[in-house]
Amino acid sequence: MLCAVGVALLPDMRLRQISFFFLLIYLFALVYSLVLRLSLKLVKVDEPNRFWPGEWVKVRWFIKNNFVLPAPAVFVSDSVGGMEVLGRLSWNLNLGAFKTVVVEYKFRPRNRGRHLHGPLRLMTADPLGLYPFEKKLTLQREVIIYPSLRFETPSLPRPGVNGGLRAFNQLFHDMERIRGYRDYEPGDELRLVDPYLSARFFKAIVRLTEATRRRRLWVILETRQEAYPFKGRTVFWEAGINITAALLYRNWSQGQAAGIITTDLGGERSLAVPPSLNTKGYIAIFDELAVLPECEHTVIPQRALDLLAQYTRQGDVVAWVGPPPGEELEGFLEQLSKKRAEILRLILATERVRYHPDPSWKVYLMEGLG
Repeated sequence: MLCAVGVALLPDMRLRQISFFFLLIYLFALVYSLVLRLSLKLVKVDEPNRFWPGEWVKVRWFIKNNFVLPAPAVFVSDSVGGMEVLGRLSWNLNLGAFKTVVVEYKFRPRNRGRHLHGPLRLMTADPLGLYPFEKKLTLQREVIIYPSLRFETPSLPRPGVNGGLRAFNQLFHDMERIRGYRDYEPGDELRLVDPYLSARFFKAIVRLTEATRRRRLWVILETRQEAYPFKGRTVFWEAGINITAALLYRNWSQGQAAGIITTDLGGERSLAVPPSLNTKGYIAIFDELAVLPECEHTVIPQRALDLLAQYTRQGDVVAWVGPPPGEELEGFLEQLSKKRAEILRLILATERVRYHPDPSWKVYLMEGLG
C-alpha cells in the first residue's frame, strides 16, 4: 500500500520508479502466495480408522505441488494424539514444479478407545517470505482402537487350529472340519475312526473335528466395574472386555455366528445383538466394545433377557464373562441349560473369592489378574 501511495504522490520520478518496482515485487509475492496456497494439495489416500492395539499402522501422505513454480521451504507436521510413533512427525520439504513428495511414519496404539489423529498441517510462504500462510491438508479425525485379542486365557478350552470355540458334545461337531488325528481311546465314537489311516498304520486312528458352523455363541458381559474384585479392578474389567472380544472374533473368523448382551449401559441402553455373520453387525459390536464406558448398573434389561431366551436354541453356547453372577442371573442361565444350551462361566476373580458351582457347570476361573 505504501508503495502504491508513493507511486501516486512522490514528485520525484526516480522515487516513483523505485516505489513502482517494490510494488511489483509485493504484488508478485502476493500472487505467488495465493496461487501456491491453491496448488499445494494432498493426493487422495485411503484413511482407515479402525485398528487393533499393538498394531503398527503405516501412514503415507502424498503432497503434490500443481504450480509451475517451485514451493521452497515447505514445513509439514502431523499429530497422533499421544500414541507411540516410529519415525518423524515433521518434515522440511522443497517441492519443485509439479512435483510429488511422500512423507511417511508409523504409529502404534496401546489401549482401546477413541484417539485423535491429525490434522496434517502445511506452512510455507512465497520465495521472499512476505506472505507466509498455513494450510490444513487433513482434518482431525477419530481413530477407533478395538479391544486386544492377545489376552491369554489358559483356563479356557484350547481353540481350534484357526480359532473358533470347540464343542464339548460330539453331536455339535462337523465331520468335515478336521483339525488333527490321534490314536483311538476307549470311549471314542466309532464314527470318528478314520478307516484309511487306520488301515495304513494297522491301528485305530480317530479324527479330531471342529465345532459345526451352525453352532452359535452368545456372550453376556458384566460392564459395571464396581462388580469386579477391588484389587486390580480396572485390570479385571479390561480383561473381561478383551476376553469377550476374543470369543466373538474366534467364532466370526471360523464362520460361526456370535452375538453379545451386556448389562445396563445407562438409560435402559444395553448391547443386545443376536448371533449373526453380518459384517456391519460385527463392526458395530467391536465399535461399542472399543469405547465401552464404566457403567453404574449391574442388571441386564429384561428386553435383552427376553431376546436371549427367544433366540437360544439347542447346541448354542452361552458364555458369562465377569464376576460370579447373582442368583437371578444364575436361575436364568439354568433355564437356558434346560434348553440344551451349553453354559460357560468365565469368572474373573481373585483367589480370595470362593465360587462353588454345580459340578455339572463348566466354570473357568481367571485368578491372579490383579
